[in-house]
Amino acid sequence: MNFNIFRGLHTKRLLFVCLIIFFFSLMQAQNPESRITVTFRNFTLEEFVKSLEKSTGYSFIYGEEVKLNQNISFEVKSIPLQEVLNRAFSKEPIGYKITGKHILLFKKSIKPVERKYTISGYVTDVTSKETLIGANVFESNHHLGTTTNPYGFFSITLPEGNIALKFSYIGYKYEDCFIHLKKDTVVNISLNSSNVLHGVTILSDKTETGLFATQMGAIDVPLQHIKNTPTVLGEADVIKSMQLLPGIQKGMDGSAGMYVRGGGPDQNCRIQVINATLSYVF
Repeated sequence: MNFNIFRGLHTKRLLFVCLIIFFFSLMQAQNPESRITVTFRNFTLEEFVKSLEKSTGYSFIYGEEVKLNQNISFEVKSIPLQEVLNRAFSKEPIGYKITGKHILLFKKSIKPVERKYTISGYVTDVTSKETLIGANVFESNHHLGTTTNPYGFFSITLPEGNIALKFSYIGYKYEDCFIHLKKDTVVNISLNSSNVLHGVTILSDKTETGLFATQMGAIDVPLQHIKNTPTVLGEADVIKSMQLLPGIQKGMDGSAGMYVRGGGPDQNCRIQVINATLSYVF
């Protein structure tokens, strides 16, 4: 039996098994979910990268703009690679992206923190100094608003910068307030009333004076109105026209009387013609 051939086959088989184990270990190391046990003691970014490249098989790619604010120091036991990266860069301006066998590091775009401040105060009447309940407060730049509470107090929180407030209330003139907000500010506003009644002049086209000017219970009906009253095969009936007036009701069937404002049918009225106007005096 040729022992050299047997020894050669055994060596090849052993080499094949070793290659399988090596590639399997390499694949496990390059799996983001593979667990890592490592200790970092005041590592710079370069030291941190080299340590992970050695233990995981990944290669890191990053530019000069990627920098740490402080060195990395922590210890982990059997946790995934992504959790290691998250922990290392959680307080740093550095982001990462895993692509194949490479880990790309990049600088995060940090948005400035928007500062906000509160504007508060009272809305009152300029004359009486009484507080106005439910007055409107509107900021036109940011389209935010509020109303005053039962004590006339308002409070609104807005971003830092130029602020344009408008105060309004029913029956009052609105008031504008422009400020540059850089701290908590108190603004007290007094509104002027817009309820101003002007003098009213009443004009009349009646020209009669003297006796008929002060006559009570008189109703004037223009003759043109009587002429326009609908009729059937006849002339306009004055009595029928009177029955169309408010407060006048015709009598019962078979009776010629009229009821005027609840009066009796035996109460008479006087008809006068003044300046082409028919006047009924009761």
